[in-house]
Amino acid sequence: MGWDAEVRWDKYCFGEMWNSFLKARGFATPVVSLTFGVLTPQIIAKFGDNVTGFRAAAIFSAIAGAVFIFLHYALTEERNKTDPSVLAAKTEEQKAAEKVKITDIVTIVRKNRPFLALVLHSISLCAVQTLGTGAATYMYADVLGDIGLQSLGSGFSSVTMIVILISAPLLTRKWNLVTIIRVCLIGGFFVMAGTLGYTLLSDTLTPWLFITLYSLGGGLIMMSQQMQWGLVAESIDYNEYLTGKRNEGTIYGFFSLSRRIGGTISSSLTVLIIAAIGYDATLTAAGMAQADGTIAGIKLMYVGFPMIAAILSWLCFTFIWNLNDETRAKISAWKESKVAK
Repeated sequence: MGWDAEVRWDKYCFGEMWNSFLKARGFATPVVSLTFGVLTPQIIAKFGDNVTGFRAAAIFSAIAGAVFIFLHYALTEERNKTDPSVLAAKTEEQKAAEKVKITDIVTIVRKNRPFLALVLHSISLCAVQTLGTGAATYMYADVLGDIGLQSLGSGFSSVTMIVILISAPLLTRKWNLVTIIRVCLIGGFFVMAGTLGYTLLSDTLTPWLFITLYSLGGGLIMMSQQMQWGLVAESIDYNEYLTGKRNEGTIYGFFSLSRRIGGTISSSLTVLIIAAIGYDATLTAAGMAQADGTIAGIKLMYVGFPMIAAILSWLCFTFIWNLNDETRAKISAWKESKVAK
């Protein structure tokens, strides 16, 4: 309900610019990830890979989060007052069309294949990718021997995503967004496959080589998460074309919920898997190495899970997503005829 109200208000305030805001969100995410992905590991490295280090990182994140929240409020506080008569001028038909029903959600999932593809992609990518990310601390601290190196990995990966996003307008002149996402996913999968082979076959990893390979592969795979916001707008247009109702808030809210579902499931599984591979925190605290089987399990988690995420996401955009140029042209023509009426 909250998402529905928020999105309807955003749509009312900004009109068609709202679709651009969804795409802008995709660009903002890697910028924020670059900032915190670089700083947080450095804080842990400075204060120690222990309770003190994580407490310091949590305090830093809380303070930074509070600053951004209040800055957001200061910059977006409503200043333009709308004449209530404008809102009251809606017809009963328009008001009825805006009401959200449970059957609308069922219809969206059943008929709107682009939206279904986005939901399944989001659950699989968030869940499986988070499993790999959950092993990041163990990979850098116990395998590479320096948790501070995680800053370099996060920074390089975020820069890769930013570069691709900046070049996206040029790429979309020749290919559509879904094609770009598919190419990024497949490219990231093969880079990760090479990285996995390198980590499993090498007794001693070269940090710079590993960070470069992993960050490039991870950046390509995670591009689908940054570019997906523009596709959400497309699924909303398609839903209106199919059903006559846009359901912006319902679609956006349900999609965001799917991301939370994926992250929640994987957060619990990460702890269970780490325990299952025999990780012993007392060895790390004593400065001793983990068992060989545990080290291999950490490598498989950190590098292998993103590969699974890439394949699952690629399958969603290849076999479920059904929007093509012909359908987009029909939607545009339908919208133009609707405006003309």
